[in-house]
Amino acid sequence: MKTGSFQKIAVICIIVNTLTILAILLLKNSLPPVVPLFYGLPVSLDELTTNIGLAIPPLISICLIIINTIIARSTNDAFLEKIFMGLIVAISALSLITIVKIITLVGVFHV
Repeated sequence: MKTGSFQKIAVICIIVNTLTILAILLLKNSLPPVVPLFYGLPVSLDELTTNIGLAIPPLISICLIIINTIIARSTNDAFLEKIFMGLIVAISALSLITIVKIITLVGVFHV
């Protein structure tokens, strides 16, 4: 697989995650002050974060995309590049799904 296609996928994933962060900022007023995000923790206040804290998954996703891109550039293995491409697409998709699900569950939208 060409490095150009990996770069295109990486840029698209970064754009998707950036748009997710912008959506969080735009919908901030439609969200409660605290929202659930850390579902792996025991049921308590520890699983809550501020509504701006919803930007954590896309920010982590962007960091992982950058790390995977650096590693993919440093190696010439086409198979490893395909693995990294699949990882960044999966990470971005799961981050987007998580944020959309939380926003639709706790958001208050007036029609």
